[in-house]
Amino acid sequence: MSHTTRLKMRLESTAEGTDPDNALVHCGFRVCTKSEDPVFGKYTPSGHLNFSVVPEVAQHLEVGMFYNVDLSLA
Repeated sequence: MSHTTRLKMRLESTAEGTDPDNALVHCGFRVCTKSEDPVFGKYTPSGHLNFSVVPEVAQHLEVGMFYNVDLSLA
């Protein structure tokens, strides 16, 4: 039986990469706090996630907004 854990994360920052041959946008997220969401804040009280995406994906992300991140076995 598989299990999925959902994190509610806020996009804190985006920054364009510096490699002209590989255009990427670096994204920095943090989990929501208890004051932002008592349920998610209780079960995932701290954490950060950083990753890079292609610009076509990054254009749909907005700094300051919350996003769900699901963790499950691949």
